[in-house]
Amino acid sequence: MLILHILLSILVVYSAYMFILVLSGLLYRPKRSGNFQLPRIKLLLPAYKPDARFSQVLEQLKMVTEGQSAEVFILFQYADLKYYELADELDFEYEIKAFDHLNGNSYQHALRYLAAEHLPEGSCDYVMILDKDNLMAADFFQELKKIDLSGFDLVQSVRRPLETAHGLQVFDALSERLNDLMLRAGKCFWGGPAELSGSAALIKTDIFKDCIKQLDPKAPGFDKNFMVNLLTSYPSLRTEFSKNLVVYEEKTATVQNYDGQRLRWFGEQYYNAFYKAGKLLGSVLKGNLKCLDYWVSLARPPRIVLFAMSFLLAAIDLWDSMPGILSIPFVLNYLTFLMVAFPYLDQIKMLDLIKGGLSVLRSNVYHSLTSLKSKHLGTFIHTR
Repeated sequence: MLILHILLSILVVYSAYMFILVLSGLLYRPKRSGNFQLPRIKLLLPAYKPDARFSQVLEQLKMVTEGQSAEVFILFQYADLKYYELADELDFEYEIKAFDHLNGNSYQHALRYLAAEHLPEGSCDYVMILDKDNLMAADFFQELKKIDLSGFDLVQSVRRPLETAHGLQVFDALSERLNDLMLRAGKCFWGGPAELSGSAALIKTDIFKDCIKQLDPKAPGFDKNFMVNLLTSYPSLRTEFSKNLVVYEEKTATVQNYDGQRLRWFGEQYYNAFYKAGKLLGSVLKGNLKCLDYWVSLARPPRIVLFAMSFLLAAIDLWDSMPGILSIPFVLNYLTFLMVAFPYLDQIKMLDLIKGGLSVLRSNVYHSLTSLKSKHLGTFIHTR
């Protein structure tokens, strides 16, 4: 009975936490006015084994940045000759580099190199990392000019799917929308910091370089460890999330890529929840409550597990009697799902969703439990 009460308490707390933030995210309306002059921006592309989509990425970048105060730099790693030729044709600056001779997280090595060698003092005001599959919307910079960037240290754009034809792509799109509403728009609604996504965030150059230097080489990723450094080093950090700044990305359609992504993401999440708890909670003792919220966010169980367990408790509740306290997490999670899934309801087939959900549940449980094995620490799992 004690175990059931502990489980119910965890489910209620995190289900309510998720519901409140998603609802807040839907209500969030950032202020936009005027037509502001853009600062100097550098777009960095650490392109590891770019595939066919990368040609479209570069061509779109050329069109979008034309006439804007934005420079593009590409760090090629194991790319085909045709991409070098295309970069030359489009007049993009680039370098060919490899980091496989170095131990540890290859993505961190690339970012450290970019920060040290290609962001000299005074060269730009803001930096944005773009993944090799990120397509900037044609109106990205027009929308960016509506934001007074002088009031923010970090502005996170929204990442939307290029397509959602496959079941896993729909799941991935739903997960991304949940993150945007819960971890970014929802937190901004309450005056908190928008959590950094893996790419497409505009960050002040000096802050970016400082937090890159602080990255923990054992962390099996980048963005969450970077966020820990941001929050603990810059307690007055000013952030914004904009759903009008759109970057399209390719959502995974294969289980192999999905598994690799989740292993990396869970490893990054729970590594920082466990190994950086002291750093985050130490900052809380100094009055930085944002770090407490971030640790609570990092420590949450996989959300598909929360949904599954809340369904199980509701079933027990119905079997035993009329709906009661055990059904509270299920009701909250069901409402949260409806708010998140609304734009995709016409694409969701319930039988496929249930089958896909069971597959995702197995994958997420396994990878969340194994993500902190020593062999995964200090590595970066590249996916396509």
